[in-house]
Amino acid sequence: MMLLQSDRPIIMGILNVTADSFSDGGHYLEADTAVSHAVAMAEQGADIIDVGGESTRPGAQRVAAGGQKERVLPVIERLRDTLPEGVLISIDTTLAEVADAALQAGAAMINDISAGREDEDILRLAADRSIPMVLMHMQGTPATMQDAPAYVAADIGRQAVGDACADPGYAPQRHGGNDGRDGDQGNDHMPVVALQAVYPAVADAVLP
Repeated sequence: MMLLQSDRPIIMGILNVTADSFSDGGHYLEADTAVSHAVAMAEQGADIIDVGGESTRPGAQRVAAGGQKERVLPVIERLRDTLPEGVLISIDTTLAEVADAALQAGAAMINDISAGREDEDILRLAADRSIPMVLMHMQGTPATMQDAPAYVAADIGRQAVGDACADPGYAPQRHGGNDGRDGDQGNDHMPVVALQAVYPAVADAVLP
């Protein structure tokens, strides 16, 4: 299993191959421009290039798996042979079909803003491939997230942690919660330990 370890913060460069993302929508929709921008970010210090083909800004319309793959796969395939050695490619998607294709094209990790709630198969994919996965919290969908949003620690914990990280079916020891130094690949509580250290309010709300 590959794990990200460093004595300094790890920098992720965001590459939106979209027409309507927050700040750069439409700027990198063409593969040539996208690849050039990714290489520039790597040269400026990015350790990871996160490639996404669907905007998740408030009010954004969804992009089907086929549309996402059409956008990101040509870029990922070129970045695989273009980025400096050691720079990883991440696929930003909530869909297992897109993630699977991206991993085959050269991506090495998954960034899922829904924490596996939109497509549970993406959790199984990450577990089966033993790859790092970023699990994020999202209330509703991009189209509805601004409809009277309200956040409390318990809700975030149940959705982003209780339903994914703490689920033994996801094999949580296979992601960054366990660095493997103790040789124990069955230590299911490691993500919980990390959660308690970083987000104690969330941990207290969802853990026994």
